[in-house]
Amino acid sequence: MSVKEVPAEELARFFYRYQQFLAPYFGCKDTSHAEPWTKVSDCVRKQLIAAARLAIMEFHAEEQEKDDFEAEDRRRYFAKPGSAQWGC
Repeated sequence: MSVKEVPAEELARFFYRYQQFLAPYFGCKDTSHAEPWTKVSDCVRKQLIAAARLAIMEFHAEEQEKDDFEAEDRRRYFAKPGSAQWGC
């Protein structure tokens, strides 16, 4: 499964869980009493989901840009229809 196939809410929930888990390893506040995802305020939850949606959209845009570049790169090696020179 690709990141782009994951629902934004699920991606946000994973980020929230991992952020809470990793916080002590980076000297951040103690998260042993952190709220579970279901208890996070609506405002914070909506913000995390919106951030996940933006990240997914950026993945899509980068992949589309890469595909467009590769298609253009392939086309430059081929003559336009009717302009190929035949013979030696």
